[in-house]
Amino acid sequence: MATLIKETGSGVTGANTYQTEAEADAYFADNPYATTWDAGTSATKSDALAYAAVVVLQDWFRWVGQKADDTNALPFPRFGVLKQNEPFYYDSDEVPAVVVRAQAEVAQAILAGTITGPSDLSGREKIKLGPLEIETENKQRQDHGVPTHVLDMLQGLGRLVGAGLSINTVFRS
Repeated sequence: MATLIKETGSGVTGANTYQTEAEADAYFADNPYATTWDAGTSATKSDALAYAAVVVLQDWFRWVGQKADDTNALPFPRFGVLKQNEPFYYDSDEVPAVVVRAQAEVAQAILAGTITGPSDLSGREKIKLGPLEIETENKQRQDHGVPTHVLDMLQGLGRLVGAGLSINTVFRS
């Protein structure tokens, strides 16, 4: 079971979550789709919250702006991040509420087993133009199982690494 250390916006050393288990429980309290969260144990919930913040939100996303404190393990708080649908910036000591909600949603997806981790699709294609033949290897990173509604929630703040990214390697035949 992970010991949760909450990031408050002040760059807490060792922080591994944006919310406590009790705060996540409160978030899901009136959510009719929270059956997976509700069925979790204290240990699985805290592990899922830590994994959601430290691995998914930190490693799988590229965020707008710059970390307020480079020693912080988590991506927020940040400088230079515009508020969604507003012409103002988040304060450099603020963790956007939408990021906190996204962490809870990702944690629930982890408990449900839909967060699968990074994966690549790899395929080769041969193209022949007269005497010239080109073989390509096309790799496209998938969405890792992060729920679409979470990606929608975080729109404008960052993007999933590899979303829509295509890498082509050309081989000489």
